[in-house]
Amino acid sequence: MIVGIDLGTTQSAISVFTDAGATLIPNAHGDFLTPSVVSVDGDTLLVGKPAQERLITHPALTTHLFKRLMGTQRTVVLNHVSYTPEMLSAMVLKSLKQDAEQFLGEPVTEAVISVPAYFNEAQRRMTKLAGKLAGFKVERLINEPTAAALTYGLLAEDDERNIVVLDLGGGTFDVSVLNSFDGIMEITATAGDQQLGGEDFLDAIIEHCQHTQGLTNLSPQSQAQLRRLGEQLKRQLTNEFEASVEVNLAEASFTWQLNRNTFSDICAPLMQRLQRPIQQAMMDAKLQASELDDVVLVGGASQMPLVRSAASQWLGNFARIDTAPELVVARGAAIQAGLKARNQALKDVVVTDVCPHTLGVAVQGEFGNRFSPVIERNTVVPTSRMNEYSTSYPGQEEIKVEVFQGESRNLADNFALGEFNVQFAPRDERQLVSIRFTYDIDGLLEVEASVGSETANKVFVQSSEELSEAEIAKRLEALAPLKIHPKDQQLNASVIAKGERLYAQLRGHERERVDEWLKQFESALASQDPEIIEQVRELVSQSLNSLEEV
Repeated sequence: MIVGIDLGTTQSAISVFTDAGATLIPNAHGDFLTPSVVSVDGDTLLVGKPAQERLITHPALTTHLFKRLMGTQRTVVLNHVSYTPEMLSAMVLKSLKQDAEQFLGEPVTEAVISVPAYFNEAQRRMTKLAGKLAGFKVERLINEPTAAALTYGLLAEDDERNIVVLDLGGGTFDVSVLNSFDGIMEITATAGDQQLGGEDFLDAIIEHCQHTQGLTNLSPQSQAQLRRLGEQLKRQLTNEFEASVEVNLAEASFTWQLNRNTFSDICAPLMQRLQRPIQQAMMDAKLQASELDDVVLVGGASQMPLVRSAASQWLGNFARIDTAPELVVARGAAIQAGLKARNQALKDVVVTDVCPHTLGVAVQGEFGNRFSPVIERNTVVPTSRMNEYSTSYPGQEEIKVEVFQGESRNLADNFALGEFNVQFAPRDERQLVSIRFTYDIDGLLEVEASVGSETANKVFVQSSEELSEAEIAKRLEALAPLKIHPKDQQLNASVIAKGERLYAQLRGHERERVDEWLKQFESALASQDPEIIEQVRELVSQSLNSLEEV
């Protein structure tokens, strides 16, 4: 069985394609969205909702937003153990895999996983590694806006449409321009900012709050609590012009108020960053706003009225938003999985994609080495392109081919993908060097270098971050002692984590009530009677929810 997965910065989702279409798979809590949060409790691994609750009560044992570290050497330390971003992502993927296997009643071994369009080679390979660590064969990585466009494109009613998809998630922003015609969806341009998302808008209002309230040196618990309240405030502004929440920290207590006008002022620099990739994608697609038929918003952060209004203004077209924009990418990934599996319901659909970054080599110039593009960004893939160069001097016996990815003339501003040497027979004159790049639909780059007609070297260029089988085995071994709770235990852990969070936040009589409810639930757990545990869990969960809503 093959599934589609949206591995998000803040939320993840999994879906499967059947003859009835893309079907979202619920987690143990009955939710389609699983928070991309991991917490370690002894040798027990908590993923999703229970881990999210522990961001306040156990911040040193809990982590999130690790997708932003993907492809780097940075690690996260939990309970004195270091975890790489791909190991943490693997924990989320493994939890989704268990949810899918329970829902489908059969093993799930293959997956199509979404990535931001502007992920570089290292980030893409580490995402594949995360899938492997979770027990998946990763059939393909699909760009997030492409997945979103795929979901929407199947619903297009007219014969031909030019569509812009703006995907603003928790941690990344992607733009995709596509043309849909007669069962063919052609992605004509992509652009994005992989460090811009809903979390940055949240950071902006938290920074504003701390500045206006004079809050400094907050404890990790207070920081996590302020962030949770800030998210609540931001969500309120989606439906109301003005919002407020009561803040009760160990350091200060106050009413936090915010209206849409102030929110717009605070986030003005972020909106400028949001506009740049849109302009770039439209320019690369050679389209004017007047030529667009639809502007589609996807991703949870796209629900902010500020974003919807700006997108409509910039593109001169009313921006449409799905009823569940945060689930569109997961559905699109499942559709791609269905195409990969050749599902009969998709037999007339053809999807083309583009290379998101320019690929090229380092060449010697008058003022030092510079970047020479071979495949330009937004070239339709699969593709094969060749450039010709010459050796530096007569009698040269070897060249070094250095492969880069990026948009700058300066090599230092681009991302190094790899290098290899080509040896050949020297001649009295400078020789012609042919460099061919072949880039396939799965993002695999093959580079061929030949000198004259005598020598040809062909390699699959791999990121310097590529791990050996021994290193992969070592990371699997590190994950082995950590066990993810089965469904019932996840529900129990979530209730306890929520109760502990509320106990830490509240005071007086309300805190005593939470303590009493937790004792009742702990007593039920001690009975080891599934029926009693389920009944008490439901009662305690309802009680905690009612207290939080007051």
